[in-house]
Amino acid sequence: MRRADLGALVLAAGAGASAWLSLGALAVASNGVARTGALPPLWLLPMLMACAGAGAWATRLRVNEAWPLTLTLVVWLPWLPLRVPAAFFVWEGALEAVLWLTAAGGVATARVMARAPSQAGCATPGRASRWAAAIFVSCSLVAAVSLQGWLPGGDEPHYLVITQSLLHDGDLKIENNHLRGDFLAYTTQDIPPDYLRRGQDGEIYSIHAPGVSALVLPAFALAGYPGALALITLLSVWAVAVVWRVAFLVTDSASAAWSATAAMGLSASFILHSFTIFPDPARRLEYRDTSVRRRWRAALQRS
Repeated sequence: MRRADLGALVLAAGAGASAWLSLGALAVASNGVARTGALPPLWLLPMLMACAGAGAWATRLRVNEAWPLTLTLVVWLPWLPLRVPAAFFVWEGALEAVLWLTAAGGVATARVMARAPSQAGCATPGRASRWAAAIFVSCSLVAAVSLQGWLPGGDEPHYLVITQSLLHDGDLKIENNHLRGDFLAYTTQDIPPDYLRRGQDGEIYSIHAPGVSALVLPAFALAGYPGALALITLLSVWAVAVVWRVAFLVTDSASAAWSATAAMGLSASFILHSFTIFPDPARRLEYRDTSVRRRWRAALQRS
């Protein structure tokens, strides 16, 4: 048996131990410090570890395919026999399922990439960038559904009111749009004008820049608020695909491209802005390092 296989067995056995902990229940006192846990029978621990190891052996899992199983060690955080931060307790509950699904999906993806990367399309710029976009869309959709009922929120209605003023009146004077209640097309809240003072002509102009409002205007005219959201999401998806391709062209490494794309596309700020009407998804990235700009420009010209 080669060392790589031994490493996969160790990782699988560790995942089996994590599964044993996941079957337990942990209660936290109101002070957030004292904990009471109920663990499964002890005989189940070696059984789960043996079953996980047997599964790794039967599938000839290698360590370069099994490394996503290290994610399951997060399950141990709330069970550590010492005083732990309150944030550790989020891994005791519904998020455990997300963690296990992520680990299983990671193993499946790593296995495909290790054995047939070209066929899987995970290492070729054309297919991989589309895969990255598809993964991002899935994450964005899950986040959007979980926040349904809260949106539009924040400054979103104000940007949309500017869109309606441009669409219906052909100007940026928003007072009449608020008086008519144009915002009731996408929210039930009363949205007062967001301004500092009236202009020299006595009219109210929003303190928010109208760039994104003008950008989503055609989509809003066709399909209202859902159309505007769809356009913003498409822009975000395009950005994810471009980041993968540019990172690959600069580094000539699929792994580096995936790492760069995940660091940007799976961040909370990027995901949450991918389905909201804010300027951030459409804002142009600025790179002040001229050497980086030159490398990116040269890479794009080579493509």
